[in-house]
Amino acid sequence: MFLKTKFLILGFLILNNVFGQNQQKYTELISEAWNLYQNKLYLKSGQKYSEAFSSLGNRGNINHRYNAACAWG
Repeated sequence: MFLKTKFLILGFLILNNVFGQNQQKYTELISEAWNLYQNKLYLKSGQKYSEAFSSLGNRGNINHRYNAACAWG
């Protein structure tokens, strides 16, 4: 029983660390995409938004999705 608990905790810590790294990458990519958009580099902005969404398994904030649609539009 103790060994199972130990593995469960270890697994949780590993998943938490991986998700945290993905979230940090997502945040950085979203920031880059927004800066590109503000500099009127719409194609590059749209591509960067797509890269950000891919980094989270094609998930993302609804506001970021809207901004991406504006960039692609």
